[in-house]
Amino acid sequence: WGPVSKKRNAAWFAGFAPADNPLYAFAAVVEGNSGETIAGGTTAAPVIGDVLEVLLKGYKPPAQEEKAKEEGGQQAAPQEAPAEPAAAEPVEDLTEDLMNPEGAPVAPESAPE
Repeated sequence: WGPVSKKRNAAWFAGFAPADNPLYAFAAVVEGNSGETIAGGTTAAPVIGDVLEVLLKGYKPPAQEEKAKEEGGQQAAPQEAPAEPAAAEPVEDLTEDLMNPEGAPVAPESAPE
């Protein structure tokens, strides 16, 4: 983006982890300097890698955890059925009430009548 003489690039990387049982969704955007060539896999992905390394420290996929229990002489506990999700509260569509004709948000107490 920017004028041709000062054109800048942005690199991004998005996904979820761990792949077998997602716990985290992520996205990273790195803005490059003028004239710098950057790419998502070499610039943004390592940022995510550093964060996930901390977040997933000691994580074992469920299948490996079960196998480790069995090898250790312990019997794996039966998997519990996931609880039914609670019914979502309906969300009011406030867009019409809170938007002025130009489209900028308006505080609820100053919304036009």
